[in-house]
Amino acid sequence: MRIAVDAHAIGRHLTGNEVYVRSLLNALAAKNHGCEFVAYVSSGDADRFIPANISTRRVAANPYVRLGYDLAMKVRQDQPDLLHVQYTAPVGCATPIVVSVHGCKGHSAIHVGGLDQILVGALTAAFVSAQYPATSEGHPYPAIHPRNICNRSRRGCGVQLEFTAEFRGAQHRPGVAQIVRQTIAEEGTQIRALCA
Repeated sequence: MRIAVDAHAIGRHLTGNEVYVRSLLNALAAKNHGCEFVAYVSSGDADRFIPANISTRRVAANPYVRLGYDLAMKVRQDQPDLLHVQYTAPVGCATPIVVSVHGCKGHSAIHVGGLDQILVGALTAAFVSAQYPATSEGHPYPAIHPRNICNRSRRGCGVQLEFTAEFRGAQHRPGVAQIVRQTIAEEGTQIRALCA
């Protein structure tokens, strides 16, 4: 599996955003799940902050150029199975599967939304089966607008996961990550076949 990360914040002193992306890349590199990783960077000295087993590609620092052209072009060329962005996906995102992860207000809830009905249903069922209080209906985060970041995949649909504070803690991360990974792996073959 090829995983791409928009890491333009690295080396640009963007405080929390930079710390988050650096931590994400370090964690991915440490796990080494047999995946290929590529980080899209804007700063000339970003390479020194990125683990050696993650390749880098240069994208524009200007957000209009990066999101409107440069990052979209690189994603089309590299054809990642998964693209991770923090806030905004590139125009014409070419990845078949998009899952955005957010924190939300409230207590003891996982809200599943988005236009990808296959993954929305599968993820909701997987969370409920693992005794998590997940729902895909009747919550304030349906993520059904076509321009929502989660719906910017090649197929025009994706999934948005909203976690209340108690499920964002360290004790739940491994279980939540395993559910998402396993569900995408199981449903991803069917989804990628739709994109062929």
